[in-house]
Amino acid sequence: MRFEGLDLATLIILVATGIVYFMPWFVAVLRDHQQRFMVGLLNLLLGWTLIGWVVAFLWATFSQTQTGALSSAARRKYA
Repeated sequence: MRFEGLDLATLIILVATGIVYFMPWFVAVLRDHQQRFMVGLLNLLLGWTLIGWVVAFLWATFSQTQTGALSSAARRKYA
């Protein structure tokens, strides 16, 4: 099966590679990370190096999320 010059297997590999490459940014967005733009920028610029990708992934995974910061502020307000 052809898709405008690319076969289906090549297209699937390209999409899967893109998903894995931008995984740190996806994690940051889904976790509502405070610095999700910076995680995405780091991932875009340095994700091609393994170290840059790992740093972006760890930053997205282990940093405080915006939801957590808002809920703690709300707790102080209504406590």
